[in-house]
Amino acid sequence: MDKLKLNIGLAGIVFLIGLAAFQFLRMENVHEVITPVVSAEKDFTTMSAAGDSAGGQTLKVYFAGDGSESSKRLNENLSQGLHYGKVPYEHLSVDEISELEPSPFHVLVLGGENSKAWPYKEVEAFVEKGGRLIFASRFNDQAWYDLAGIEETYGFSSEPSYGFTFHSAIFPGYGELGSDTPFAVNSTLEVSLKENANTLISSEEQPVLWSNLYGEGKVFFWNTTMLESKNLRGLFLHSIGLAVPAFVTGQAAVQVIFIDDFPSPVPAGSSSPVKEQYGLSIADFYKKIWWEDMKAWSEKYGLKYTSPFIGTYRSDMELSVDDMIKKARRHMTFYGRELLEAEGEIGFHGYNHQSLVTEAEPADPSLGYRPWKDQDEMEEGLKRAKAFFEHFYPNQQLKSYVPPSNIINETGIAALQNIMPDIETVASLYVADADKGYFGQEFEFDEKYENLYHFPRITSRYNFHPEDEFVQTDAIANFGVVSHFFHPDDVLDEHRAGDKGWPELKADFEKNLKKLAGTYPWLEPLTMKDARNKLIKYQEAELEVAYSADSIEISGQNILNPSHLIVRVQEGKRLETGNHPYGQVSQLEDETGLYLVKLTRPQAKLLIKEW
Repeated sequence: MDKLKLNIGLAGIVFLIGLAAFQFLRMENVHEVITPVVSAEKDFTTMSAAGDSAGGQTLKVYFAGDGSESSKRLNENLSQGLHYGKVPYEHLSVDEISELEPSPFHVLVLGGENSKAWPYKEVEAFVEKGGRLIFASRFNDQAWYDLAGIEETYGFSSEPSYGFTFHSAIFPGYGELGSDTPFAVNSTLEVSLKENANTLISSEEQPVLWSNLYGEGKVFFWNTTMLESKNLRGLFLHSIGLAVPAFVTGQAAVQVIFIDDFPSPVPAGSSSPVKEQYGLSIADFYKKIWWEDMKAWSEKYGLKYTSPFIGTYRSDMELSVDDMIKKARRHMTFYGRELLEAEGEIGFHGYNHQSLVTEAEPADPSLGYRPWKDQDEMEEGLKRAKAFFEHFYPNQQLKSYVPPSNIINETGIAALQNIMPDIETVASLYVADADKGYFGQEFEFDEKYENLYHFPRITSRYNFHPEDEFVQTDAIANFGVVSHFFHPDDVLDEHRAGDKGWPELKADFEKNLKKLAGTYPWLEPLTMKDARNKLIKYQEAELEVAYSADSIEISGQNILNPSHLIVRVQEGKRLETGNHPYGQVSQLEDETGLYLVKLTRPQAKLLIKEW
């Protein structure tokens, strides 16, 4: 009898403990009892060389235009790519071309179509004596045919050509773009080339990039108008590497994956793709399928997600802070905590999903968004969003902001700085339609707010198309940056999902993750706040490179430790792979002359050897 009473008593205690635990987990303020994990910001160390500078020839690229606005835009775009890649450059006037010293490490880039503006005799002499020349846009002028390697022309194409076919390995990851792609649209000059010209890229059998030997020098001709695009900066950068005896460019080695609108209110009910494939509500699909896959990717590929949250999807200001807290307790607590435990970052997206613009500022009308009355109304929304976040995560700071639909303007940035001064980064788009209000950015500090850094996103969605792969590869080729975003509800949207269900979308994106991990293992997965800090240090570092016939000497000031460089040597030459006192050398692809150099010391001498 006593034993029975004891068992009943123990059962009662267990029941009461279980009930208490259940009630505890249902508490509105569980976050105040169990403090959310805080991830320390990653520390990126730097190193500096002491003593004499490297000895040898210095590579430099010189840009000259034809006086037109289009050539100015072209040269500014291409030189920005060189700036990212840490390749020295200078803008020249046409009159200064005659002062250039011919050298295989001096590259003259002529941008524009008005060839009459350029001094032919001086340019020819520069190339004939060993200089390198790149025409950055197609033009038709018979006086330049011989220098450019053109046998005959048949005028400008009446119709554009589409796609790219690569006939030479320029950088790992560039794949063929078929003629059905809407991305690579080439306005070309129809040509036949001289026998000694070498076609490197073509489009529907029309040469787009070729090289031509002339005297002691080399000439490269870009038969397109596409180089005004940011998405060809990396390709242009590495075409310079093909022109010179040896070539060194920098890699920031940064990979950022954003999950936009997360955590956010979860739609009620189900959707056709989810219901048909899983028989689940949207909420259960997110929790049991989608989020589990996100965590699996994080563990397998080391991803550290940055997830900007949304308070509400209402377009008005009706919800108070308390209203939002009551509606968001479960998803903000569960997903936010698990994100932080996976070393991710919670960023800020908005009080609601209305872009921070007034009626006087542009916004894509097709989105149907409600403009904010003024900055005061914006700031009230931001105050509520800040209080909402601090309720759940009192020990966290919001450092990163993603504009809803990538639209923001001066009023919104001012409001953001007033109410959330801890925001250090705005992440919008690398390429954007400014006329519709989309906020296009470079990787740089804001001109007005000195601590605010711009870190645009370059690619998006789960289902990668060939043009997405090209754009991603080009940014890596340029300076080693992946900046990608998607949304939890992309799978629910037939347009964004491309009529694919989650199993197909998951397979598509994992294929890309495998490619990134296998082809570019030096890219470091980081949160937005850490990527910002690393990229700033990369940009502020000074890299000095000196070239000679048998070596490349590198000397750095305040360069990252480790630092990553891409090095190309000309055909028939090689670097010794393996471990060295200064770091490590790895060949990127067989017989391409491309190497990854990982520096763990600020000075290095790379010996160039014969095959």
